[in-house]
Amino acid sequence: MQAPRIPKMFGIYTKKPSQFEYTPRYYDERKEKLDKRVAQIKKEVENEKNNSQPADVKSSINENWGATYRNRNTNTINKRVIIYLVVLLGLTYYLIH
Repeated sequence: MQAPRIPKMFGIYTKKPSQFEYTPRYYDERKEKLDKRVAQIKKEVENEKNNSQPADVKSSINENWGATYRNRNTNTINKRVIIYLVVLLGLTYYLIH
């Protein structure tokens, strides 16, 4: 004979814990940049051997331009955050006194 089950409508039922599986991922940005640079140098060496112009000039210019634009953009965002903090601190000081 089985024990009687408590209905779920009373909210007194136990739930099995869900399984958790974590597989850590490692991302090495320096290694990725190094691999990209090594591949670029190999292409340049090949192009010099063939005495032809590099085919990826436009993509390399776009990559370099995007990096400088992103750096400039983050700098302006950081400056704005500092300005907002100074204004908020000034307002709180004004409201307290």
